[in-house]
Formats: sequence, structure tokens, C-alpha cells
Amino acid sequence: MKFYSIGEIAKQSGCSVQLIRHYEKIGLLDKIERTRSNRRLYTDEDLKSILFIRHGRSMGFSLSDITRLLSLKNEEGHNQKVRNIAQDHLMQVNERIKHLSQLQGLLQSIIHQCEETCKSPSHDKACPIIGLLNSQAPLTLD
Repeated sequence: MKFYSIGEIAKQSGCSVQLIRHYEKIGLLDKIERTRSNRRLYTDEDLKSILFIRHGRSMGFSLSDITRLLSLKNEEGHNQKVRNIAQDHLMQVNERIKHLSQLQGLLQSIIHQCEETCKSPSHDKACPIIGLLNSQAPLTLD
């Protein structure tokens, strides 16, 4: 069996050494073999797990979801459970898209108001962007 150092595994996975250590610390990676001098020794399976985590994170899955997905990976008949996790994640993504779309509309509107204020010969008008940010009322987009 071939072993890799943490630097080699970081390079191959595209993750930083610190991130790999973090994944190990929070239990996303199985127990990593160590030398007598306590240096980590990673296997091809460890690399696959790190890449799985990295791909999951790039898709926006939470570390909690990835933990659940990793535990289901080798479970027989896992398709429905994995689908449910993905479906929940999709609902969260759709909510974020809705929120970002509302934020986009607000920003476009406030920038337009700012442009109109800047065109005005009277410079005593307050900046609408600063006014919105100074507002004491909580900003709601719904």
C-alpha cells in the first residue's frame, strides 16, 4: 500500500494542509495512520474521501450533510436517503436564490436612486444608499 504525506495529499486534492487537518479534527476523515514520529500517512482511500468532501463543499453541501453522505456512501440501499439530503439542499439553494434575487432588485433600485441624486444640481440631497444603510429599521427583502 502506498502512503502519502499531508503535503502530497494536499497537492493532489487541491485542499490546503490546514483544511485537511480540520477535516480530520472534526471527524470527516477516518483515523489517519501515523509514523512513530507522529507524521500523518494518507492512503488512496483518504484521498478519495478528501475529494468527496471537496466536491460536496463545492456544491454547497454543509459539513453536516457531507458527514451524513459519507456515512451513507457504503450503506446498501442508500439512494433514497442520499436523494432526501440532496432535495433538502436544493430547497435551501432555491431559498438563497430567491433572497439574492430580491437583494439584486433592491440594489438596482437604490443605485438608480443614487444616480438620480447625483444628477441633481442640488447637492443637499442625502445619498439613498447611505440612508438605507443608516436606517434603524431591519432590512427585509420578503
